[in-house]
Amino acid sequence: MKIRNLVITATVCALVLAVSGCGAKSDAMAEIAQDFGGTLQDKLGASADDILSEDASEFNNANAYEGTYYICTDSDMPAIESRVYDNADEAREYFEGIYDIFSQAYGDGFDGDCQYALNDNSGYIVVDGPVSGGNIFGERYMFGDDLYAGLYYYDNAVIVITPRNDAGNSDVEDVISRLGLPMANGENT
Repeated sequence: MKIRNLVITATVCALVLAVSGCGAKSDAMAEIAQDFGGTLQDKLGASADDILSEDASEFNNANAYEGTYYICTDSDMPAIESRVYDNADEAREYFEGIYDIFSQAYGDGFDGDCQYALNDNSGYIVVDGPVSGGNIFGERYMFGDDLYAGLYYYDNAVIVITPRNDAGNSDVEDVISRLGLPMANGENT
């Protein structure tokens, strides 16, 4: 009887921890999606002048969509950007396309640390390792042979964090950690 009670108690505790962890991850993504500029200022010390927003429908390229595009232009930080779609289905479709490519091309065979998940209205792909032979984030985000990068989806927003200029993989990892987003080593997932 005591062993049965211990097993039940342990199972309940594990479920509570799992549910609370999912809430924290979703809360972090929701906070950034809903207040991109404010969150980057509060958690990263970014200047309000470095956080730009543009009407994405005015882009004259394949990346145009109905909604707002945000980017942090602080060159001392990794590239941090967010696409906020007017239609949540379009955000999910964009993320799902990349998620499918990643899970088929890399998935569990990725030679490095990676975490990826897709739920009803959220998901993420975070990689830390070699991406030779192809890169879902684009070659311009490469930093040597390895890449630390995160792609996050929540409701109607997609957030991308990648290396830029002298801000390398360790800087990306630090930013992702400070924002409370899922990391490649499994933290915050």
